[in-house]
Amino acid sequence: MAFELKEEGFKLKEVLLIVVIPEATYHYHNHRLRNDEKPDRKLIETTHELF
Repeated sequence: MAFELKEEGFKLKEVLLIVVIPEATYHYHNHRLRNDEKPDRKLIETTHELF
């Protein structure tokens, strides 16, 4: 949810207050989601392109 709100243009600090998570946790998970070492990364990218 936090990632979607941020992508919709909300300020990160406001998003973090709404979802009640620390900023470090947000950045940790954001980095992990964007990591190219994910084995299914290509599948995810293809799915996003299709939609």
